[in-house]
Amino acid sequence: MQALTFIFDVEGTLVDCVPQVLTSWRLVLADWHLAASPEKLSARSGMDPNDMLAELFPALNEGDRRAIVKRQGEKYRASFLSSATAFPRARDLLFEVKRRGSLVGLATTCDATELAYYRKLVDANQAIDAVTCGEDVPRGKPHPDLFKLALKRLGVESGIAVGDTPYDAIAARRAGMRAIGLLTGGFSEAVLREAGCVDIVDDPAGLLSALDERLRL
Repeated sequence: MQALTFIFDVEGTLVDCVPQVLTSWRLVLADWHLAASPEKLSARSGMDPNDMLAELFPALNEGDRRAIVKRQGEKYRASFLSSATAFPRARDLLFEVKRRGSLVGLATTCDATELAYYRKLVDANQAIDAVTCGEDVPRGKPHPDLFKLALKRLGVESGIAVGDTPYDAIAARRAGMRAIGLLTGGFSEAVLREAGCVDIVDDPAGLLSALDERLRL
């Protein structure tokens, strides 16, 4: 059997940080005298931040959106990043996928500083073959840019994306990939399937225990 390629999202997939990210967004939006309900913010968790702001606040100009995105990143890194934790068995999952002969990539919207911190938490650098982050591409998910660049860096044309949001699944489909959804980001199985996930598991530990089945996708 030909070895597969797996490209993992990081925030909400390998690392438990979604509540902190959403809290930082609420605080920064309040500083700008903007408000969005927790439900509306949660529904856009994992979306390209510029796209998210354009949807939630159409009156904002591009300059304001960029300023808010920059401030949110600063706020998150200063006040919340240190509280992020790796999901149980995330490290084991990456090493087991690699042990089975698959290529392993990371594709995440976060910036390089955040990614470096997350990689220390997961502690699986020796299993990772290529990485892309938000600083490498002009647009985050659901645009396919991150996955396309990861595929290019891995030297392959397709693979399986693993993520926790519908935007991961949409981006994967647009990049010609299949997607496995994890329930770690707060989205329901129905939402993930509607976005295009071909399979759903609870968390990294659940995927690890079911790799034999999933590797036959």
